[in-house]
Amino acid sequence: MRYKPFNYGNNPNSTKMTLNWEFFSQNFTYDSGSLIGSAFKNVTQSGHNNDHYTMMSQMRIISQIPANLSGALFVTGTMDINTFFQSCNIRFRFAATRMPT
Repeated sequence: MRYKPFNYGNNPNSTKMTLNWEFFSQNFTYDSGSLIGSAFKNVTQSGHNNDHYTMMSQMRIISQIPANLSGALFVTGTMDINTFFQSCNIRFRFAATRMPT
């Protein structure tokens, strides 16, 4: 997983989440700010395995610790995705460590 929160370090005012496993990856992009909050926001979902696709989904990050990532080396959170790969709604927990710059 790769998590790029909005306005963190050199990140632009967008939020991106990429999930990778075996021979498959999915990318979720919200182009106008943060996904943190109770409201679902429309995101662009793209991915590839034997094929490439793009579709619309909805996401929200219902918790993120710490809430302010300034100086944080480690973050955990819970995210909901509606229309995950055209088939289901999911909730997953994530943990991320900041990559060296």
